[in-house]
Amino acid sequence: MGRAKEWEMEQEERGWWSVPGKYVCAECFEEDFLREFVQNHAEVSKCDYCGSTAEELTGDENALIAAPLDSVMEIIAEGLRSEWNDANDENIPYESAEGGYQANTKDTYDLVWDYVCPSNDEIAQAIINALPDYVWVQKDYWSLDEGQALMYGWKDFCDLVKHKNRYMFHLGPRRPFKAKPAAAQASSSVQEPQEVSDPLGTANANKDTTALPEPVSSEPAPHPDLNAVHLTPESVAELTGIDFDEMIDERQEGVSASRMLEAIGDVIDEVGLVKEMPVHSRLFRGRIGPSGKPYSTARKLGSPPERKAVANRMSPAGIPMFYGAADEYGAIAETVVGRLPKGKILNVGVFETIENFHVLDLTNVPAVPSLFSPTRYLRPILRFLRSFVNDLSKPIKKDDRVHTEYVPTQIVTEYFRHSFHMDSGPLVRGILYPSSRAKGYTACVLFFTREECGAPDTSEFAEGKKQWLRFVPRSANVFRRKPRKPKHPPTHLQPSSTGQMTLGI
Repeated sequence: MGRAKEWEMEQEERGWWSVPGKYVCAECFEEDFLREFVQNHAEVSKCDYCGSTAEELTGDENALIAAPLDSVMEIIAEGLRSEWNDANDENIPYESAEGGYQANTKDTYDLVWDYVCPSNDEIAQAIINALPDYVWVQKDYWSLDEGQALMYGWKDFCDLVKHKNRYMFHLGPRRPFKAKPAAAQASSSVQEPQEVSDPLGTANANKDTTALPEPVSSEPAPHPDLNAVHLTPESVAELTGIDFDEMIDERQEGVSASRMLEAIGDVIDEVGLVKEMPVHSRLFRGRIGPSGKPYSTARKLGSPPERKAVANRMSPAGIPMFYGAADEYGAIAETVVGRLPKGKILNVGVFETIENFHVLDLTNVPAVPSLFSPTRYLRPILRFLRSFVNDLSKPIKKDDRVHTEYVPTQIVTEYFRHSFHMDSGPLVRGILYPSSRAKGYTACVLFFTREECGAPDTSEFAEGKKQWLRFVPRSANVFRRKPRKPKHPPTHLQPSSTGQMTLGI
C-alpha cells in the first residue's frame, strides 16, 4: 500500500482532511470560541480566505492574525463529532419510499453554517470540503443525553408532586415478602454447639497460647473481578449498588422522581454553584403593614413566626424563612405586586450577615459552552440548569392554585436545606435566585427564623438559637407608594458602611 493511500486512510479515520499551508483569521468566524482560538494560535500576518492583513486589522503590518486551518479543523471536527454522527453508525432506518433516513438529519453544509458560523463563503466551503460528506444525526440517537434525561425527569417530577404523589414520591415499590423455605427455617432453629466452660484454663494447658499477629497488607483490597465469574445483571446490581433497570429507563424516559433531587444535587456539585456569602453582606427585606405603625425592628421586619408563615415560593405554610433581596428595589418588587393597598405602607429594612455561610447561588449559572470548547461536556447539564432556574423563578399568579404551583420548588428547597451535603461539604443555609418580579435583580431565601435574624426569643421555652443576621439600626425605610423601577438594575457589588461588599449580581 502506497504512502498516499495510507495518509488518505488516516485522515478518513480521524474524521477530517488536512488543508496544509492555509491560514485563516478570526474575522472569518462569528463563533466566539473559534475567534478566540484563532487569535491565540495566529502564526502569520495574512488570511488566505478573506484576504485581511495585519495592517488592515491592527495597524501593525507585522502582527500575527491568522492560524493554520488544520489547527482549527481539528477542534471543529472534534466538536461536531461530540454531538453528531453518521446516520449509518447510529442504525437509523432508511426508507427510500419515505424520503430516506427516518430521523431528523443534517448535511455537512447545514452543520457548518449552524455551528461553525463562518463569515464568508470561501472559508465555509473549505471547511465543508475538509469534513466527511455524511448524513448527520444526533449522537446516541436512540437515547437521551444527560441534560434531556434531567429535563424530562423534572417535568414528570413537577407533575407528580403537584397532582399525584406529594410526600412519598421518593419511595420505590415495596419488594414482595419472601418466606424462608421450610428446610431453611428448620436448619436455622438448630442451635449451634456451645463451648464448655473452663474457668481454670485446663483445656488449653498444653497449647501454645502465644498469639501470632496476622500479617497486615498495606495494599488496598482488590476489587472483585465481576467479569471472571458468570453473574446475572441482578447480582451485579446488588454488588455495585447500581440499578441497571433504572439506568436504562433514565436513558429512555428521563430521571425517575425518586432520584430527581439527588440528580439535581449532583449537577449543582459538578458546576460548583454552592458559594460562600461573606460576613457583612447586606440584604433587604420588605413587609406591608398598617400606615399608622411603621416597622423598624428585627422582630417586625425579620422572618415571620411559625403561626403566620404562609405558603411561598420556597416554603410551605407554617415553616418560616427569610425572604429578601440584594438591593432595596428588588425587595420592594418581591413584596408588592401592583399598587399598595389602601391604608397600607411598605416597610423595608436592611439585615447584615454576622458570619460567613454557604448558599446555593442560582443567579450566575454559567453560559452553555461552545461546542468546540474543552468544557463542552458540560453543555447538556448547563442547558438543563438554565431551564431549571427559569422554571424555579418564573412568575406565578397568586390565585387558588398557588399552593400546587409552589410544591416542586418547596420540595427542592427542603432537599437543599436538610439533605444536600449532609455527609460532606458545607451546609447550605439559603438560595439566591433571579427575581421573578424585577428582571436583573437577585432575590433570596435564607433558612433562618426571626430569632436567627436577631429578634428576641419570647417563647415559653427559649431555644437559644444561633444568630446569623443582624438588623442594621435605623435602616428601616417607609414607602407610601411603590417607587418606580430604576432605569439601570445593579450590575456589580456595592460597598457597605463597613467597607465590605454587599451581595449583588
